[in-house]
Amino acid sequence: MADAIKLVIIAASTGGPKILLDVLSVIPQGIPSSIIVIQHMLPRFIASFAKRLEKGSNVPVMVGSEGMRLGKETIILAPGGKHLILVPDTDGVLIDFDRSGPKAGVMPSADVTMISAAPLFRENLLGVILSGMGRDGVEGFDAIKRAGGSTVVEDEESSAIYGMPGRALMRGLADKVLTPREVAQEIIQFSLRV
Repeated sequence: MADAIKLVIIAASTGGPKILLDVLSVIPQGIPSSIIVIQHMLPRFIASFAKRLEKGSNVPVMVGSEGMRLGKETIILAPGGKHLILVPDTDGVLIDFDRSGPKAGVMPSADVTMISAAPLFRENLLGVILSGMGRDGVEGFDAIKRAGGSTVVEDEESSAIYGMPGRALMRGLADKVLTPREVAQEIIQFSLRV
């Protein structure tokens, strides 16, 4: 079931694309977890951004699609214009979509994805908030913490905009504050932890 694999959910907005490339370029091939990226971006740019991420990464990058099964050694980029959610299946966890409209002004919303994942993955879930304007990810972090998962935010110095990580930090929902390189190392350590 869901706890057979580990899941990392990364939220990013303004300033996120460059930092995501910095973080994901360090992740080694064969990492034993799945990584979902929620980057606030117009739908028409998602496919080309996925190609950019894959070019700079050691791990395959795919745009999430309905019914896609979550597996190890993958980076899944949420498509624009809808919220990516996770639903249990007899053989694991599948991707589905919530088309209920923007949450906190954004779509896709990391909050929606994190809230759907928290009860499925519990302590096997790591939430990450990188640079971005607004408050997306804060409610998701709250759900992750209540389910027993871990959370980290990017440090202010390396962020283009410190709205999203700063709000999670102010709410006391971040376990660690890290540089982008440290975020990558945290993802690796979390994935390899038994």
